[in-house]
Amino acid sequence: MAFLSFLPDKKFVPIIQTMMGKIEKKTAELDISLSSNTLDPFNAQFQSAVLSLRPGDWIQLERARQLQKTFEHQMGHLHQYVLGALPDWTNLETGNVTDLVNEREKICAEVKNKFNTVKASDEAGIYDKMLGLVGTSGVYRGYTAYYVSVVPKRPKPNNEPFTPSDNASGVRKPANAKLRRIDGYSFYALATGKPHALRELFEAIPAAVAHVANSKVVKSDFEALFIAAYGER
Repeated sequence: MAFLSFLPDKKFVPIIQTMMGKIEKKTAELDISLSSNTLDPFNAQFQSAVLSLRPGDWIQLERARQLQKTFEHQMGHLHQYVLGALPDWTNLETGNVTDLVNEREKICAEVKNKFNTVKASDEAGIYDKMLGLVGTSGVYRGYTAYYVSVVPKRPKPNNEPFTPSDNASGVRKPANAKLRRIDGYSFYALATGKPHALRELFEAIPAAVAHVANSKVVKSDFEALFIAAYGER
């Protein structure tokens, strides 16, 4: 049985393999640095006293802390590459004019993993960039541009005009029918035609990781976190 109903394993599994490879590489580098670099003994002493940690426990905590950024970066990789592997969608890779394009449906998208990945004060710049792409002289003239926050600020569906505040003028950018803000659950539904595609992806991760690692599926229950992020859908 395929991990996802909307993406074949031959496309999904390599994405997970790439993510895990990068995390394993960073872990190996970190293990070397933890053994060779001078760590803050005062921080270790204070944290261990407050959290009742033994020295080995503190090292594991520090290791996890330093790995957190790598995991967060890989979550951005996950969504951009899964969405970019869908029929009619193209992943333009990080650093390009936008993240995803669907020429058939005339959609382009800027995908952020979490609502606070970009500071609110910087969203006006994203608005201007998107407007330039879909405006009369843009590369994607006539397309609809979506600003996607996969993990939204509030647990409810959101697909509305993207009107961030402009710090220079102190007022919001004007609403434009071609510029929209959308949450990840809603965007996955739009991109796949499957109303619960994002939940499918969430539920598939443990089995996919176990498959790539050739290990048993580790049972983990983060359902409460998923509901807190997206509500009951």
